[in-house]
Amino acid sequence: MNAYSQQLPDFQAQTIGELESIYFDDALGGFFSAIRPCTSYIDSKTAKVNNSLGRQTSAQWIRTAFHDFVTADVVSGVGGLDASIGFETLRPENAGVAFNDSLFFFSFFVNDRVSSEYPVTRKTSFDN
Repeated sequence: MNAYSQQLPDFQAQTIGELESIYFDDALGGFFSAIRPCTSYIDSKTAKVNNSLGRQTSAQWIRTAFHDFVTADVVSGVGGLDASIGFETLRPENAGVAFNDSLFFFSFFVNDRVSSEYPVTRKTSFDN
């Protein structure tokens, strides 16, 4: 934890510590192994690398983030990069396995301190 998070109340410090750990550590279930090399594909049915399907986990994460924010209605304040894609997988523009695969993988990083939009926004930044 950094000096700033050590001055916060316990819950906030724990939250910041967990977010930092998810972002910087690879010890939380091999997050980086899902996208290194970038040609890897983690099969959501087996939770193992399966490169025989012609899919890429890194590409799916980018697609998930894009489809999550592109349907935002800025005027009404609905949608955006908020993991609402999990409720929109039946829309015709969201066909395919990318969203459910990504959200399944991200679900292992969501808990009472880490909301569901964090993996969609932050994990995708690793693909760049």
